[in-house]
Parts: sequence; C-alpha cells; structure tokens
Amino acid sequence: MGIILVVPFWKLTTRAGYPGPLALLILVPLVNLAFIYFLAFSSWPESGEKRG
Repeated sequence: MGIILVVPFWKLTTRAGYPGPLALLILVPLVNLAFIYFLAFSSWPESGEKRG
C-alpha cells in the first residue's frame, strides 16, 4: 500500500520543485494530511505550457 501512495507523491513533489524523499511523509499519519495541504497550496514553478 505504501508504494501505491509514495510513487505518485514522489512525482508530484519533484514536479512542484521539492525533493522527492519528501513524499515519504505521506506514510506518517496526520502528517500526511498536512503534507497534502502544503503541496496543494504551495506555489509551483511555471512549466512553460499554456493552458486554455
């Protein structure tokens, strides 16, 4: 179950500009909720793609 959660969050954290091992926080109860909120509301770098 851990691998199913860590792999997508590893990709998300690296895409957001943070180190990949930060995704291991998703395995810690209650910290994972704070991590999801942190990742959702942090500023992500512009990818250069134009949307819409």
